[in-house]
Amino acid sequence: MTDPLYNSRNARVQVISGKGQKVIIFKENPLFDYFSSDERAESVLLHDGQISLIGDAEVDKNFCSLDGHDYCVAPPYFEFRKGKLCSTETNEWFEYPLQEELRYVLKHKKKIGELIESVTSEMRTDDTEKTISELIRNRLCSSGYSLYYGPVVAFDQNTLSVWNKPGDSSLKKIMYIEVASKKRGLTILYSNSFLATSEEAYVDKYKQSIEALELLKKKFVEGNTTAEISSEFEMFRNDKLYLTTPLFPFSYHPVPGTNTTIKTGDTAVFDFWVSTQEFSFRRKAIAIAGSYRGSVI
Repeated sequence: MTDPLYNSRNARVQVISGKGQKVIIFKENPLFDYFSSDERAESVLLHDGQISLIGDAEVDKNFCSLDGHDYCVAPPYFEFRKGKLCSTETNEWFEYPLQEELRYVLKHKKKIGELIESVTSEMRTDDTEKTISELIRNRLCSSGYSLYYGPVVAFDQNTLSVWNKPGDSSLKKIMYIEVASKKRGLTILYSNSFLATSEEAYVDKYKQSIEALELLKKKFVEGNTTAEISSEFEMFRNDKLYLTTPLFPFSYHPVPGTNTTIKTGDTAVFDFWVSTQEFSFRRKAIAIAGSYRGSVI
């Protein structure tokens, strides 16, 4: 079977080699899964445009030993590992997503959405945030996805919480679900609000949260500044929120943050809130800048 990340992986190795570096990535680093699908290896060495698997030759005669000290170690890694820390940040090697990587992330985001909706479509009236969160966790993990943290599930007034810990409340009118997972070392973010009522006040706010995503596609384009974009979406911001959403391994623009001009291919994470005193429709989105129109993944 053809590796869906074959070309992207080789391109990343060329970027690293072009900086004159030899980089070791141990298997506790999520990027190990990006550069190797062989879990028997202990690490991968990226050098001279090549990928070498490091491990016990008795396990596989094609495994190499880690000789010399002319390499650096890409974080994260366990403290007992030997080697100097790479001076280059990982996100400098992954300045923006390549097309192959985008296709891979979109494919798996769709798959994650289908798995989550297979849970929500079977919800019973006595289901709680806690039971739905556990069902989602089990379904995703059994399908090969690793999670950065437990699935966030919030019902009704709990949707106002920045980081809701799933509890024993049952669904009445709205639900928020968030999952940050990793596959082959790439972050896949799923964030969605669900409507379980036809009451006009809720429907109007729900539509506004969708309109925010459409506006993002128009505004996150080359030539606009992060200050302009931040101002445009001020009404959708939660002032109490400090954004810690992972986007590993890609570089991204914090918005708001230091004012910079957007270029095609630039990436940012947005966290939109459409709220009242009783509830909030929330949507996190990863935006990729285009020349005339951005995309949301």
